[in-house]
Amino acid sequence: MNIVENLTIVGISSHLDDLIAEGRILGSSRPCNIIGTTYPPSGKAWRGGGSGFVTEYRDIDFQGFDSTGECDATAIEASNTQLLGRGTPFAMDAPTFDNISFDSASDRISICSAVAAGVQGFALNNVTGAGGGFLVQDNYAALTAFLPPSSCQPMETGSCLSSCPSTCFRHMWMEIPGSEIHDGKQMIVTDASGASALVPREVRTDITRHTWRDAVSLYLPNGSYSVSFVEADGVTPTWPGYAYLKLGSAPSCTDFIEEADVTIDYPAPNARCDNPVHNGDLELGDSQGWQDVASAGMEMFSPGADGTGHALRTTKLNRPAGHGLWNHIDVR
Repeated sequence: MNIVENLTIVGISSHLDDLIAEGRILGSSRPCNIIGTTYPPSGKAWRGGGSGFVTEYRDIDFQGFDSTGECDATAIEASNTQLLGRGTPFAMDAPTFDNISFDSASDRISICSAVAAGVQGFALNNVTGAGGGFLVQDNYAALTAFLPPSSCQPMETGSCLSSCPSTCFRHMWMEIPGSEIHDGKQMIVTDASGASALVPREVRTDITRHTWRDAVSLYLPNGSYSVSFVEADGVTPTWPGYAYLKLGSAPSCTDFIEEADVTIDYPAPNARCDNPVHNGDLELGDSQGWQDVASAGMEMFSPGADGTGHALRTTKLNRPAGHGLWNHIDVR
């Protein structure tokens, strides 16, 4: 956890504004694009099964972050600098805001830059702000699918956020294989009332598509949920080979979901179950279903063993124990 506390953070001081107005500053103009603090929105929490890189802000007073016609200013901004090489990343463990004050009713917090870069599913834990609860990404229907109507209201222009007072979200994600044979698969989350949300799979594109696990991710309010998977058409039942339920760090509120509140609906066995190791002999002529472990590298070559047409090998030498190749068995 990264803790930022007991600070006054000033964007443009009133003294500097006075000097500019009096023409005593060279150029007589404000500095532009001022940001008080940034945080990484897309921590890789699902890799090791633990919490991601969480930022907690405590007892901070932000001053002088009010945009003008020429210059933008934001007190708190979600950074987009960690997104290089990622496909559809999801916001991970929510930052916490505790006793944060501003001298302006606008330009307080923004996730717009990260949303424009492709991050989806933001939820921010608003511990002692007006109304408490959570701030969530606006125009992302899955975040509010399980809340009563009018539970969330838009915040100031330029924030890309809505405020959801008296709500308690917790991050839930399903760790699934990263193989391209599961491209297009989506997660459906359904609550006890029958309300549902469709969530796309995160696709990692850095290094190689064979590397790392992928995830499907959503912040959920307190309740009971079932999780299932469908193909890209949003209708046809499917299964990604395996799915491990993971929960993020507990929020500051108390009425949050636990593992017992989420169940997985498995589809009926089909022809895929006749051979649980997909493409086990590389009979498809490619590496579908196979992945390298922890950047061991992977490539096909011919001929294979015992007269077969293909084989796989790692491309990185002198890797530590545990690095190599894997193929996930369908565990339905």
